[in-house]
Amino acid sequence: MHVKIIALSGYCDIVHIAGMFNAGASAYMLKDYTSDELTESIRAVSRGQDHLYPKVNQTVVSDYNNSEKSFYLLERLSTREREVLQLLTEGKTTKQIALELHVNVKAIESNRRRIMEKLDIYNIPNLVKFAIMSGVTSLEIHD
Repeated sequence: MHVKIIALSGYCDIVHIAGMFNAGASAYMLKDYTSDELTESIRAVSRGQDHLYPKVNQTVVSDYNNSEKSFYLLERLSTREREVLQLLTEGKTTKQIALELHVNVKAIESNRRRIMEKLDIYNIPNLVKFAIMSGVTSLEIHD
């Protein structure tokens, strides 16, 4: 017997939705959906269909369009710049990144400047958003 999974979540963002489908879910529902909508989802999944409601579907399409743009921009970065972007958006300081990558602080500052220029993003909060959207980092807390 093959088990079907319907994810029930309070989050309606691409990170959670994609994570559930990558983990094998056949449907993604929000906690505020009605019992009738849950029943409809169960029936669709039992027929072998993947199932998304309009609100979730709209999020997927919108975030897909944004992620396509993010992927294109990410391709502009070198491997080292992607590595620095990941560490930077995970909360590491310039000095910590330099120590981890065995380079000097000026090299990391130069990488950060090039990353911001290539992406046309000049502040850390927007770099973090970009990194999450493009899959460079996740919403998990890093030490």
